[in-house]
Amino acid sequence: MGNADLHLHTRVSDGLATVAQVVEYAERQSILDVIAVTDHEDVTGGLRAQELAARRNYRVQIIPGAEITTLHGHLIALFIIIATAATLHAAGITNIETSSQAAEALRPTAGDFAFAVFA
Repeated sequence: MGNADLHLHTRVSDGLATVAQVVEYAERQSILDVIAVTDHEDVTGGLRAQELAARRNYRVQIIPGAEITTLHGHLIALFIIIATAATLHAAGITNIETSSQAAEALRPTAGDFAFAVFA
């Protein structure tokens, strides 16, 4: 079983580190095998991190995601590939009540697989 951190933020939202700094730290200074970059309302940081790790042939695996604000709290959405605040709100994510409803609403942004859990 590996080690993972599935809720990380970068400067894309309210994190203190750049995308590159987060990926470098995970690769060189941690025991993590998997990280999910889950900036607020935006998957851009996760996609950049995934691209950077692949380009540098890093061992650490990157899951792109987002932390989505809903009427019922924050939701961590993983394995999404197209998401900005506008696309998330257009998909009706802000009005969901359960993780399964969120996963279904996220499906157009993730292809065949999306995973969501309230934080």
